[in-house]
Amino acid sequence: MISLFPFSFFYSASYTESLFLLLAAASFYWAEEDRWGLAALAGLFCTAGKAVALFLLPALLLRYLEKKSFIFKKIRKDICCLFAIPFGAIAYFCFLHVSFGGNPLVLIHAAEKYWERDLFNFTRMQYAFTHFLADGKACLYLFYVFLIIIFLWLAIKAWRSLSASYALFSLCLISLPLLTSLQCTGRYLSVIFPCFIALACAVTSLPLRYALYVISSGMLAALSVYFILGGRLY
Repeated sequence: MISLFPFSFFYSASYTESLFLLLAAASFYWAEEDRWGLAALAGLFCTAGKAVALFLLPALLLRYLEKKSFIFKKIRKDICCLFAIPFGAIAYFCFLHVSFGGNPLVLIHAAEKYWERDLFNFTRMQYAFTHFLADGKACLYLFYVFLIIIFLWLAIKAWRSLSASYALFSLCLISLPLLTSLQCTGRYLSVIFPCFIALACAVTSLPLRYALYVISSGMLAALSVYFILGGRLY
């Protein structure tokens, strides 16, 4: 299902989504194996490539406590490994500081200036509901809102079928496009692997699953062509 997600073409584009997905999934995989050092190492590299991977830290800490049944006497020193996760992002910000004249937040400033990716700006969401019949861009924003609602439902499913830590990680990533005026919604949602696992568990009917495959693959093809032709999926 994840490979047919309408925005999965970003995995093969010049973006960090494929690496983020690999390392985030690896972090949780090694956490399930109680190999916390490797889980932290994957998380560290993940934050070096994408700062939003910092959400791995609270999610994996919660997963650690879940596996210890929240019995604090069972906590061992290996939990300290998880606190190395933010150092990937710290190293990247240090690189930006050195490379761009002492401005470690240059990418954030560029996103605000050129892509209007500022926090707590809900103008696109308002635009989606007021112009969806007259503007194709508004239809795209409305589709983003629909996807966010679906993923919120899947995050709840992930809480039940996986654990609260997976749901926490999912909800943190889902909140990003909501806080940045729907910017890059498709990209952010494409890496939330717990929601895709929850979707696979929820859709047990084969006819419904095949219908989902057909619809999703058709949208993937259409959006891929649109993106290749220079369309902006922001």
